[in-house]
Amino acid sequence: MEEQFQIIVDNRELKSGVVKTLFEKDFRIIPEQLEVGDYILTDKICCERKSVNDFVNSILDNRLFKQAHNLLQNYEKPFIIIEGSENIYAVRNIHPNAIRGAMLSITLDMKIPIIFTKNHHDTASMFETILKRERKQKQLVSLRGERKPLTDKELMEFIITSLPHVGRKTAQNLLNHFKTVKKIINSSPEELINVEGVGKIMSERFQNIINKKYE
Repeated sequence: MEEQFQIIVDNRELKSGVVKTLFEKDFRIIPEQLEVGDYILTDKICCERKSVNDFVNSILDNRLFKQAHNLLQNYEKPFIIIEGSENIYAVRNIHPNAIRGAMLSITLDMKIPIIFTKNHHDTASMFETILKRERKQKQLVSLRGERKPLTDKELMEFIITSLPHVGRKTAQNLLNHFKTVKKIINSSPEELINVEGVGKIMSERFQNIINKKYE
């Protein structure tokens, strides 16, 4: 029997149809007050969910790029969902090119995927598909069989990527900055935040794991 999927959900999303549908799909729902994003699927994957109207409003009040930047600083694989069937160019009095420009900046410059879903059922199914894909990829990795021993450099990267929210690119940035695994482990939150790809949440969770007692 396959292990139950779990997802961390921002408290403000608990009354949404997405959470209700995830519960019906037998997801384990973990409510938290999230500083970044609305749904954490894995330690590397986080989603900011917006209705069509909210997405356009977030362009007008300049929230969108701040939220996107925070996603990028704290997660290796962030993405934004725009949920709803409304015409995105007609919900507010804003020039379509402004909306196109914002979407292009997010996807092409910041490398954050934008996924459109029809409704909360579609959004929940998208989360389920992503997690099934992640599980399958992990299974494929475990079935690869023997491989050449890791080089010292690869082993150092492997050690750092085992820490919360740290992907290979961020691990390389950390190692290039601090030079040794020991210096990374001994670094302060303030020093960590100076490294590209490391945000406040990542540094706090990093420090929490480093200093936590094994009980």
